Amino acid sequence: NFDLQMEGSSVSDFLGSANVRDLDLVYKGKAFDFDSLVLESKPEINGSRSVLLYSDILNVSLDGKFDLAQIVPAFKNVLYSQHPQWAKKLGIEALEKGVTNEQKFRFKINIKDTKDYLELVNVKDLRFSYISMEGNASLKENFFETAITVDSSFYKDITLGRLDVFSDNKNQLGGLDINLQNLFANDRLYEPL
Repeated sequence: NFDLQMEGSSVSDFLGSANVRDLDLVYKGKAFDFDSLVLESKPEINGSRSVLLYSDILNVSLDGKFDLAQIVPAFKNVLYSQHPQWAKKLGIEALEKGVTNEQKFRFKINIKDTKDYLELVNVKDLRFSYISMEGNASLKENFFETAITVDSSFYKDITLGRLDVFSDNKNQLGGLDINLQNLFANDRLYEPL
């Protein structure tokens, strides 16, 4: 079932909502079921906007002054300009042209359980349970910060318990703090790390 009530000419200016229920997707012969998927975009005061995506698997909110189509290219430009060593490792070889860095927003992403849905982006044998990511960015000022918590991570026969990651960046200075509660591998529990 599809219920679309949208207006606008592109991803940059769309408003309204899209609601998809009982979506069955087959990828490489495997069925993936989504009970519901809702996307909403609405204007807020002072030229800000709010974009919400929620489903039985994940919830995403993005609030602030931003052009949805330019967030990723603008972020790549910040990495290229401020952290060329990381840009090179990520395959970012040049500044993207025609991109505005006037992106200032808060975001929140909650994922209940990835189950086998990561196979849709060609990632196998990896599963995350209860991920919370939130942060904010002001790309014109070369500032962003992110806090991530993952209750459990599974890769083949390795289990990571409670992973917390905090990162921040202001101009060319960045910080990264990683805490891992425990690790289970080769039939042994390593705690604390």
